[in-house]
Amino acid sequence: MVEGSRFVGIVNSYIGGLNCIAGTGKCTDATAIGGAHSDAPFGTSRSINNFLESAGENILFGGGPSENSPPILKSAATTCFVP
Repeated sequence: MVEGSRFVGIVNSYIGGLNCIAGTGKCTDATAIGGAHSDAPFGTSRSINNFLESAGENILFGGGPSENSPPILKSAATTCFVP
């Protein structure tokens, strides 16, 4: 997701084939849906009826320094798959 987005909806989508290839060391970040990693304002996020496939976390909010928390996160009928 784009940092600083206010209202995001991902509906009836296929997000797949997300891999992370590290030049050196381990690569652990291949995320299908994510956000709230900065101090940018963040609004409502909804994920409805999707197929998410990534080598890392399928859904990740947070994980970095931030002063903000997403006010509303809704995920319904979403299938998550890690190959």
